Amino acid sequence: MTMVRGIQDVKRAIVLD
Repeated sequence: MTMVRGIQDVKRAIVLD
């Protein structure tokens, strides 16, 4: 389930932006 983790990371980056 590495894809799920990557998606969450990207979502967090968007929130930080």
